[in-house]
Amino acid sequence: MIRILIIINLVFCSGLILGQNNSKKNDLTCFCSARETPNSVVNYDNNLQLLKSFSDGRSKKELDSLHIPYTESQLKLLRMFDLIRKDKDKYYTNIPILDESQTIHLRTQSKLIADKITPLAVPDIKELVSYLNSINRSKNAFSIMFSYVIDGLTWRIFEEKGIIKPFITIDNTSQWTGHFWILDSRRDTKYGTNTSGDSAFSISVTNGASYKIMKAFYEDDNSLELIANDIKLNGKVTDKRVIDALSKFGLFNEQGNITIPIINENNQDRLYTLSRLISSKICEITVLNASIEDVVKEYHFKNNEQALVILYHEIMWDLLDNLIAQNIVEKPLILSEPDKAEMKDLSDLIFITRNK
Repeated sequence: MIRILIIINLVFCSGLILGQNNSKKNDLTCFCSARETPNSVVNYDNNLQLLKSFSDGRSKKELDSLHIPYTESQLKLLRMFDLIRKDKDKYYTNIPILDESQTIHLRTQSKLIADKITPLAVPDIKELVSYLNSINRSKNAFSIMFSYVIDGLTWRIFEEKGIIKPFITIDNTSQWTGHFWILDSRRDTKYGTNTSGDSAFSISVTNGASYKIMKAFYEDDNSLELIANDIKLNGKVTDKRVIDALSKFGLFNEQGNITIPIINENNQDRLYTLSRLISSKICEITVLNASIEDVVKEYHFKNNEQALVILYHEIMWDLLDNLIAQNIVEKPLILSEPDKAEMKDLSDLIFITRNK
């Protein structure tokens, strides 16, 4: 960490370091709909250095005086991805970039809110885990809590309440739409979700497991789409391509019947009603304790929506950490000890959602 701070000081004070990007130590997050996300652009060349140097506005001449290297194509690419804007002769960063001290403070705030959510949500989460245990799928609790509840349904409830807007369709002039930001210092562990299907039927996988197993699962690019379409049409797996490609992952039995959890999004489905109850509490407590207007001012965010999106992204990691630390939700073997996991253990990270 000391070495990184020295590099940043040299860049901004004496300009002695050429082409330093250091993006690997930063959290780059795109909460967006995109043809191509800005993440890859930031990782090119010294684009992160340029973005940081433009935070208060800088002209090309000022960049030259600091010996910060750049090319016209770099500036053009950053503008094309709406990462910078030009006002007269100066360039300005168009996205939030929080330095180390700001990131620490933001995460202190998010942890306080997560600590308020946890005891109020735990009884319902325990009931959700108990329900999964009753259908012999307790190992899916982690995946459903993270991918469906914390990082899925909660966002939909924010939308329903008008706190954030749904993603709009990308026009021909944009590469992405939504929110993109950079925090200084990466969290140790992060997970993601890959979903195939549509609003009526989808199959979701929590990413972050053994590379070997995940690689084998995604070896056929169409596997998720094929199994989603097969189950949607037939209520079970019948497609020989799906059986050949995915039978070893434990998603269905020899008769093709689905063995992973299915969430039917209606009020008769216990898994859905519990998930929605938990998500509603998370949303309510977040809004009640976030002081969004103050967050906007403190970090110079664009508006209340951007502030909420960025803050909640930190809250959800803290909340997940709390649930694991308190043994409310247990990581399945494929996440906790990936070297010991088998192909069939991937089923612990997969669930189906139906909305009829």
